[in-house]
Amino acid sequence: MIIGINHVVIYTKDLDQAKKFYCEILNFQIGYSDEVWTEVHLPNKGAYIGLHKTEEPIQKGSEITFRVNNIEQVYNDLNQKGVKFIGEIFSPAKGIKLIHFEDPDGNPLSLIEYGETEH
Repeated sequence: MIIGINHVVIYTKDLDQAKKFYCEILNFQIGYSDEVWTEVHLPNKGAYIGLHKTEEPIQKGSEITFRVNNIEQVYNDLNQKGVKFIGEIFSPAKGIKLIHFEDPDGNPLSLIEYGETEH
């Protein structure tokens, strides 16, 4: 039986740049780090993101979506820190706001806010 998500791996060619982005820009904290692997998590712990240094071409395909309480505020905060967003905040369904962006390696990320509709 699956009881939860333990971690998601993101491949990076520049581990220091990835750590800076996820910790300084997105406010994650480092739980463990060595020369090729860093685990970052939010202050409430839970699932973590494993940043894995690689020299291989980075394959894109999966997207991590971060849940937020106020998407406009988080958008403004990240925009001031230099995060490049793809398009504008939009509503794919009633009560949901969404916006896409990328990390420094081009991995797809997004922010989501649930209003009236709870998930």
